[in-house]
Amino acid sequence: MNNQFQKPSGCPEYEFVQAEFDEDAVRTLEEELSVSRLFARILSSRGLNDAHTARRFLEPSLARDWKNPLLLPGIKEVAERVRTAIENHERICVFGDYDLDGISATALALRGLRACGGNVEAILPRRLEDGYGLTPAAVERILAKRPNLVLTVDCGISAAPEITLLREQGLDVVVTDHHEPGDLLPQGIAIANPKLDANYSDDGSQLAGAGVALKLVQAVSQSMGKPALWREFVDLATLGTVADVMPLLGENRALVAAGLEKMRVNPNVGIAALAALAKVPLDSLTSEKISFTLAPRLNAAGRVASPVDALALLLENDPLEAARLALILDEHNKTRQMAEADLSQGVSALLERTYQGEPAIVVAGEGWHDGVKGIVASRIAQKYNVPTILCSIEDGIAIGSARSVGSIDLFQALECCSSHLLRYGGHAGAAGLAVDVNNLDAFKEELYAYLETLPLEARRSRKFIDASTSIDELSVSLADEIALLEPFGEANKRPLFLSHAIMMKNTCTVGKEGQHLKFQAYENGAQVPAIFFRCPGIERALGAEQLANISYRFEIDTWQGHKRLQLMVQSIDILSEPLLEEDDADKEAHEFLDELFASADDSLKSREYEGILEAHSFFTKLAGVTFEGRQEVIARLVDDEALILRRDPLNEYDPQAVAVYAPRLEAQIGFLNRDLAAVIAPALDEGVEYTVALGSVTGGNEGKSRGVNVEIARKESLALQEEARHYRASRRKALSRLSAQELQAYLIETFIGQGSLHGAQERSLELLERGRNVLTVMATGRGKSLIFHMHAAKMALLHNKASIFVYPLRALVADQAFHLKETFSELGLEVAVVTGETSKTHQTEAFEALKEGTLDIVLTTPEYLHFHGSEFAPANRIGFVVVDEAHHIGQARAGNRPAYAQLGHALGAVNSDGSLPATLAVTATASDEVAQRIIETLHITDAVLDPSVRNNLVIDDQRNHEHKERFILDLARKQEKTVVYVNSREEAVKIARIVRKAVGNLAWKTAFYHGGLTKVARHEIERRFRTGEVEFCIATSAFGEGVNIPDIRHVVLYHLPFNDVEFNQMAGRGGRDGATATIHLLFGKKDARINEYILQSLAPQRDALAAVYKALKDIEMKEGNCFSISNADIATRANAYIPKGVAKVDDKSISTGIGVFRDLGFLSTEGRSVARTIEMLPVTGKLDLTMSTRYSEGLDEIESFDSFREWVLLADSIDLLERFNKPILPNAQALNVTVVQ
Repeated sequence: MNNQFQKPSGCPEYEFVQAEFDEDAVRTLEEELSVSRLFARILSSRGLNDAHTARRFLEPSLARDWKNPLLLPGIKEVAERVRTAIENHERICVFGDYDLDGISATALALRGLRACGGNVEAILPRRLEDGYGLTPAAVERILAKRPNLVLTVDCGISAAPEITLLREQGLDVVVTDHHEPGDLLPQGIAIANPKLDANYSDDGSQLAGAGVALKLVQAVSQSMGKPALWREFVDLATLGTVADVMPLLGENRALVAAGLEKMRVNPNVGIAALAALAKVPLDSLTSEKISFTLAPRLNAAGRVASPVDALALLLENDPLEAARLALILDEHNKTRQMAEADLSQGVSALLERTYQGEPAIVVAGEGWHDGVKGIVASRIAQKYNVPTILCSIEDGIAIGSARSVGSIDLFQALECCSSHLLRYGGHAGAAGLAVDVNNLDAFKEELYAYLETLPLEARRSRKFIDASTSIDELSVSLADEIALLEPFGEANKRPLFLSHAIMMKNTCTVGKEGQHLKFQAYENGAQVPAIFFRCPGIERALGAEQLANISYRFEIDTWQGHKRLQLMVQSIDILSEPLLEEDDADKEAHEFLDELFASADDSLKSREYEGILEAHSFFTKLAGVTFEGRQEVIARLVDDEALILRRDPLNEYDPQAVAVYAPRLEAQIGFLNRDLAAVIAPALDEGVEYTVALGSVTGGNEGKSRGVNVEIARKESLALQEEARHYRASRRKALSRLSAQELQAYLIETFIGQGSLHGAQERSLELLERGRNVLTVMATGRGKSLIFHMHAAKMALLHNKASIFVYPLRALVADQAFHLKETFSELGLEVAVVTGETSKTHQTEAFEALKEGTLDIVLTTPEYLHFHGSEFAPANRIGFVVVDEAHHIGQARAGNRPAYAQLGHALGAVNSDGSLPATLAVTATASDEVAQRIIETLHITDAVLDPSVRNNLVIDDQRNHEHKERFILDLARKQEKTVVYVNSREEAVKIARIVRKAVGNLAWKTAFYHGGLTKVARHEIERRFRTGEVEFCIATSAFGEGVNIPDIRHVVLYHLPFNDVEFNQMAGRGGRDGATATIHLLFGKKDARINEYILQSLAPQRDALAAVYKALKDIEMKEGNCFSISNADIATRANAYIPKGVAKVDDKSISTGIGVFRDLGFLSTEGRSVARTIEMLPVTGKLDLTMSTRYSEGLDEIESFDSFREWVLLADSIDLLERFNKPILPNAQALNVTVVQ
């Protein structure tokens, strides 16, 4: 025997598979059905890719979906024989099965055929006395009834010998069944079975025995002039269909939907009695409640007593007698539960001693209860993750119940071993068998041999995840949408979700034996109660808070009229490992990282509050101005009224409340809004002082309430600004006195410490100093930026000339600005960002500073320079222009990024005297054609080509990786310096938390990094990462230029970057010390869809912008032409105007819209974020988006992503590596400029 099957750890093996969906179909479904995007994804993942198909599924119809009964193979012949028996007053004996499918099929046939006038009796096999199906003992009982016709339901397909025996005694037999036909198929009789024709179940449904019985009653009753009779029994067929775990698709879905409706409106007397006893309200009955409450009680009769008790209940019409029978079934169920527990404990103890990792479990014992073998076999199979057969031995015969795992087909396995069996039957997942005990060992060996031929993957249970989501995305409205998918069952299970890195809080056991786990699932501030029934390995989940990946279904729990979500957990993968003891790590490092993670959620708050604490001043609109007579106080305010902030910690509504008072009037005029107060209050508590000045009072006419806008400034800000200006001036003065050589040496030490320039850098700088226009081509990570940083500093310090750095994307500008401002500030130089996102006020301030000689470097985009190049001219100081990632100029010829094609003209307009600045174009990618285009556009005179290749970089191509977090944890355990790039702040925090919890010895060596952190925090993380105190950093693109850490051994691109520039720069961060570094690519197609969604906000559709403008005009009508309002509030108003088919707007879309309207002169703004005041301006003319810098920049970023995505997802590993480890150089001979190599 080989060793591929090993004893499992105790939990079943799961392979989570993300359900695929069609993005185009999702958008169509979302629009045409007016459902949420997440629900539209669920529909698409289930093959419902158009509105028509989805509506048919969501609105099941028995009239439409239930097939003509005569289409079922063999039903016509069976029905004709039954009708003949009824018309000839023959005695009919219905023979069923002892499970609920067989019992309900029997009850249905009895009721239906009697209603047609038949003389019908029934016999159900006794599990212990008769065994399964038509056995010799059952034949004797049938013969004693002396029927003329025997009708089997839910059995008979494999009973050829027994049927032959009945026919030899002069009885006619017809069979209705739904089990797989085997070698013992009866001959010479009418058989109705959908599996006799593989094409019958083309709708995905597989009728249960009760479903086939309903077809028979329908066919017979219709032929006898009672076409609607069969509908009276859909509730009975529903019981069998649900209990036998049939796929709830097609016919079955329509049947169960109709059956549930009948039970709610006009229930069977017996079903109503049982539901009342089980405390199941019939008016809210679902298929799941049948499975977990009614079915076990009905099945219990056949397991531990007589199935006749359950049959009697379903046939009973007297409510009092039905209540008595229901009570009997409830007692049977309690007996079944005790028998099940006894057998489970006994078998588990046996396996602990004897199981050695065989490919299946086959055990037998005398006295084992036949009625619960199947249930226990199922649990053992789950626990050990191998097919399991439990056999009870009596009179030398082992009667077995078999359950499978994964994709192993048990029926096929038994068929291969059938020479050792007396009989067998069933399905792929569950089967029954009988074997002589003397053949039991031989049967086991042949079964083992067969299973060993199967791949190990066949044992893996595949769980299809409808969506990976976060807890805070769940909602009552989503639950209401999911309810549209009911009835749930096989092939249409309640949607399964997967959430990563969920904090399990307040864990405890519930249930009589403490076998269920209850806890609170916590993520990003959201908390939802959760329960895991029969949780395996429950001990490990108890105790301290645990971090885990959990799969779950969720539902609405209603209590006293209140609705709340509850997670029904299906699996838990605990990630946590023990943390190091306090003595094992630096205490100060512990404190910093503990504080970093404790405040992580604050760093993720809306960007509307980003940087407020660091701002020198800001504007905001007050809240609560209409209460407690404050309108009268506001009416008495005067221009330049002095106001003060006062903390109100005892406020019953908000302990973080910050009130605003007018001391002159000795009265309160309002509050800071709640979210702003949450940021400001801690600063006030720590002693930070603010001044408050009245900005404006709005409204107050035509019955409108007055509003108040104020300006808030930190008291020490002016002094600090003055001190900073003085420092920069002194530094500038000192450095400007150095000679060119001295200054160069100083700059090299400032930028790269003890390093030195390599040849290509030196040659580029020499040419620039001679006033030449230079194209420099060198690989990513070789120091292109250092060239223009040094030259810009020289131009400012030695010649008082300003520089313009042109970057391809606004996001890149923002990432560069953080470190460039601080680096150049140490040289006494000032840096400013001027793009389409920059407010008009700050643009004006920047151009004034250029004229005054106090601004030295401007960071911008090609679009801004194209639209506003002439606005630089009045300063007449631009001496140097850099075009970073200049290969984009080569793409402009194809119609992409047209602003690049106009850069040459823009550069001619930046100085009033017409003088041209020296120009540097840098790139790592310049083919002959691209290089020539750059040379022509920017009037390049010289080219510096650096052929150096970064051979120390290795690529690990894991694109479309299915288990990213598992990969990250394995990599973290290597404890080598690693940066993981993700595309959102939330993901950075989330993954860092996972690593910190899951890899105990990295708890204080793991950090996250993103643009929402304070400057102090960012610098501290950089320092610790540089020194090795932090080894594992999960970061956004903010961790880029300026973060010079040479010894990074691993770079992980977890998500798809937004463009080729990000890709090159992120990948190029590894191995800058020359040692080997690995670039791991985990991103895939799914990330592309996420990026598309994020980028939508950069250039919303015209109709969406029109809705935003309409919302702003509505606000103007209410508040006056000057007002302060959050992006979220504007989005809520605007979305009410969004037409169908147009994407809804979010906070980011609103920022874009306001920027576009500002460009076009529709409005002006003061301040930013929550501190922003909007003034609506008179408008003439139509909306021309092409005239907006911001809109053009957004379109270009979307275009850049589209072209990058197509390449990066399809390129082979070699192309990917060469993109960032070596330059693409033009042929030097082909260039009509001076080339230096």
